[in-house]
Amino acid sequence: LNLGQKQQVLLRLQRWLGEGYTLSFIAGEPFLHRDMVDVLGFARDHGAVTSLTTNGTLLATKNRARQVVESGLGFMAVSIDSMNPEFHDHTRGKPGTHAQAMKAIEHVRQARAQLGRDKPVVYVNSIVMKGNFDELLALSDWCKAEGIEGHTFQPIATTDFFMGLSQQGDNWFRDSAFWPEPAEALRLVDELEARKAAGYPIQNSERDFAAWRK
Repeated sequence: LNLGQKQQVLLRLQRWLGEGYTLSFIAGEPFLHRDMVDVLGFARDHGAVTSLTTNGTLLATKNRARQVVESGLGFMAVSIDSMNPEFHDHTRGKPGTHAQAMKAIEHVRQARAQLGRDKPVVYVNSIVMKGNFDELLALSDWCKAEGIEGHTFQPIATTDFFMGLSQQGDNWFRDSAFWPEPAEALRLVDELEARKAAGYPIQNSERDFAAWRK
């Protein structure tokens, strides 16, 4: 779709849902769409509260981060899976992605302050997998120390888990190099619940944790 066609879709959504509906851009990297900032601004101007999840690699400049803040984006989750750059970059298959994600957070928060805005709200989103438990806890400490507004965790899973909280029936996890030991994963869930109760900015719900244990 070109920008004009995307704008027509947004106008249809406004007519259908009215003012204040939530429009989320997820799955894949939203900023690979070169007109994403224009789409966000148009959606904001026509009734939408916008949110997106990004790997941050295309927001790692001050100019781009400022454009995103000026677009009126309401919420941004940056995917970071470890405080260890080597682990994060390995899961992404490209060196330097951890540093870019961190820069994206820094630049967006700086732009908010410079423009006197409180949006987008910035979260860190992390996938729980084999090999990153200790680093996730270090990342949790960093989020708390830096005043990151939210930190969410999700278990490594197939897409059907997130669509319906059900398990895929082909035992895919038995062949996954990133599937953790269940006992270790359950201990991590206990720790995350304790941290949330202690005031860490962990935004997972009790329902989330219950689904993980199941």
